[in-house]
Amino acid sequence: MIDCLVAVNCLVYNHARFLRQCLDGFVMQKTDFKFIVLVHDDASTDSSQTIIEEYRKQYPDLFFPCYETVNQYSLGANALSSALRKAIEQTNAKYIAVCEGDDYWTVSDKLKRQVDFLEKNPDYSLCFHKAEELWDEDGRIVPNYCSFEAGDYELKEIFQKKAIPTASALYRREIYDCEYYRYVFSHANTPFRDNLTWYCCSLFGKFKCLDMTASVYRRHCNGIAISVKPITHMRFNREYLRLMKPADKKLAREQIFFDVPQLLLDYRKDKTLFKEVFQTGCEAGIFYLIYHCSTYYSKKIIKSIVSPEFFNKIKHGIRQQ
Repeated sequence: MIDCLVAVNCLVYNHARFLRQCLDGFVMQKTDFKFIVLVHDDASTDSSQTIIEEYRKQYPDLFFPCYETVNQYSLGANALSSALRKAIEQTNAKYIAVCEGDDYWTVSDKLKRQVDFLEKNPDYSLCFHKAEELWDEDGRIVPNYCSFEAGDYELKEIFQKKAIPTASALYRREIYDCEYYRYVFSHANTPFRDNLTWYCCSLFGKFKCLDMTASVYRRHCNGIAISVKPITHMRFNREYLRLMKPADKKLAREQIFFDVPQLLLDYRKDKTLFKEVFQTGCEAGIFYLIYHCSTYYSKKIIKSIVSPEFFNKIKHGIRQQ
């Protein structure tokens, strides 16, 4: 058992080009408590493991690496989630932070300020902060990724913002250990677990955005999020709804199906996008779901795509076999 107050989950896959910047963000943290970084390399094929070993040797009390020999992500979302959970279970950490190998922290007292807040405010389950968004291709920086401002947030507002910047979050270990969290993560068929984590956090307490900008979310061509098609995001979001408690589904339904207009425009360009995801389903059922979870503008797009007869099937939820 590794003794620490905070455990940082750092997932790495072929991040060699960015990794030193990420690991340096951990090294520069100034705290009056012990924290560790669980660096989980998912069988990288570049020099990521060499870089991790270099930092482990230099900072043996800080970095605790795990090197997969088989890529867990390719085995399915639950395989990778299980591996990360086992790493946390090797610690007695009270708090959990996350920063993947292509993102990085920028402020030396980031972790201390977040821990201080949660220590003084037991009614909060999670705190986070503002983040910058870096577009790797041209170096462009968006100053306030997801447009958060300092203050308290409810679950509905988090859904409206679409995401909490992952590298900005610190949450309580008790969330990670609860039975419902384990159930959700053992049944979720999606590699994007952030929104499910925030949802589970909301069951334990309030959210606070601290008044600081202390991390960078990097967008690059090899990143998972930027490479996923809108229709695939929709499938993942259906997973979020499926795993939510009944009382919260109505709250989430309007917000969690983001980018619906773009999704429908993609359909008009290439109808096979839907078949890639819903191979055993039917288009009427898909559009029924969108129709009842989207805006008036989105419904107008649907009408421009399909025949009047098909639109009537959508409106009444008739599944076309």
